[in-house]
Amino acid sequence: MKILICGDYIVYGTLKNSSHEIFGDFIDVIKSADIAIYNQEFPVTKSREIYSTKKYGLTAQTDPEAIKAVEEAGFNYASLANNHIFNRGVSGIDDTISNLKKAGITTFGAGKDLDSARKILYVEKESTKIAFLNFAENEFNSANEYHGGSNPLDIIENVKQIQEAKKNADFVFVIIHGGIDYCRIPSPRMIKQYRFYADSGASAIIGHHTHVVSGYENHHGIPIFYGIGNFIPGKIVTPDCKYSFPIEFTIDEKKTLTYKGYPLVFLTAKQKLKMLKGKELDKFQEEVKEISDSFSDLKTVKKLLLKDYLNKERKSYYSTLFIRSNYFLFKLFRKLGLINQYYKYINWRMRLTKTNSGSWNLFRCETHNDVLNLIYEEQIDSYRN
Repeated sequence: MKILICGDYIVYGTLKNSSHEIFGDFIDVIKSADIAIYNQEFPVTKSREIYSTKKYGLTAQTDPEAIKAVEEAGFNYASLANNHIFNRGVSGIDDTISNLKKAGITTFGAGKDLDSARKILYVEKESTKIAFLNFAENEFNSANEYHGGSNPLDIIENVKQIQEAKKNADFVFVIIHGGIDYCRIPSPRMIKQYRFYADSGASAIIGHHTHVVSGYENHHGIPIFYGIGNFIPGKIVTPDCKYSFPIEFTIDEKKTLTYKGYPLVFLTAKQKLKMLKGKELDKFQEEVKEISDSFSDLKTVKKLLLKDYLNKERKSYYSTLFIRSNYFLFKLFRKLGLINQYYKYINWRMRLTKTNSGSWNLFRCETHNDVLNLIYEEQIDSYRN
């Protein structure tokens, strides 16, 4: 049995190309899979409803016509737990599930209420029962007791789901939507949490959301892929966004699990996926190996994040958001090539003051987070199904 798991399908509106034009030679891999899964990043709907809590953020949607490409390619399952699936509220969720069902695609990981979002997907083929779980980090689109959305990343509830799935299935696949945008290095928190999920009964863990390919490891024999990149990228924000790394798992008659990755690049001019070859493939593999080798020491991971990812521009961006400074000013200095000057200014604003100290305490303390989440659900997230 072959199980193919791909990353984010990011389509704003519709697509002009056919499935063969979009997926290229990789379409044969999709069609050969018994279970072919992709992440449906945006709600598949024509609804004009907006999830009111997220009205100031990206509320993109995918036109139902764009689903023809994944249907024709042979995808039969879609993971929905991500930070955009509730962009269009409960009508968007209903339409997404309905439109994908019409295309012969079964969904999991999100729903019109919390119970349906948490529902485990069981698939039985060739006398083997497989469970699929899908979690997403807690941005605006998480389901709660008041409305639908994604199955939230919650270490206690997630482990309960993994353990339940382990009792009822031969294999448990966990797909997680999370990580730092455009960063190829997972945070130490992610590594510890994903390893804990592996220790709790997961057979394999696959991550996406960052739009770039990260590394992977075998933790006590359990494969963990921290980021398989975009599948079809909506926008090329950084050059790394063009690459993806779908994983094909094989379960043989002895119920042995093996896997193989497919390094791909999306040719933006042709709007087509291509399998990497030659020097481009060698470079891709070397970079992934270098990242993967760092996972043995979490101190090294932290150093890589500080050195290779958190440059002055990104530190300035996060500092601007944290102290609620003028975001336009940050963008202006960046556009003028004056990020070094802005970095000095924002660092001065980030100095330890009475206000900043209080903000850090609210941000870091679990109890303060509990209280803020209660206030958020009561006063801010006023959307109700």
